[in-house]
Amino acid sequence: MTDAPAVTYPVGRTRALALLLAGLWLAGALLTLALWWMPRAPLGGLAGGLLVGSLVATGAALLGFWRSQSARRLIWNGACWGLREGTVESTGDEVRVEVWLDAQRALLLRYHDPRRARPLWLWAQASSDVGRWHLLRCALYSSGKSAVRAAPIAAAEPRA
Repeated sequence: MTDAPAVTYPVGRTRALALLLAGLWLAGALLTLALWWMPRAPLGGLAGGLLVGSLVATGAALLGFWRSQSARRLIWNGACWGLREGTVESTGDEVRVEVWLDAQRALLLRYHDPRRARPLWLWAQASSDVGRWHLLRCALYSSGKSAVRAAPIAAAEPRA
């Protein structure tokens, strides 16, 4: 299979990402309140403090992820991946991009450049550039320079 054509795609903060992160935190908060007020398992003292502490820590982690999503452009030049941050563009043959979550209209990507201390998490959404969304997905799924993380699938039993 030949590689996909070149594409540059905007990644970073979007309204849908903000709603998703807020929804995740809210679901955790509601679960914490439900556990707190369960009549058969009262959570006072240390257990209650741990629940509240985990809720605060989760909120801080989600906020940190949100803040890390600055406006960038993911680049596939037909041979290798790159990233443009402001006016600085870096590409390299050793750069890898992994799809960690594919929600059809949104992608959570892990961008690994060996020249960076840590991998970057990138959020791409179809509404950011509808015309190039298909090209981005083609580049991610047909390129030998990217990978798709999939949940393990149980072996299917043969049918009789």
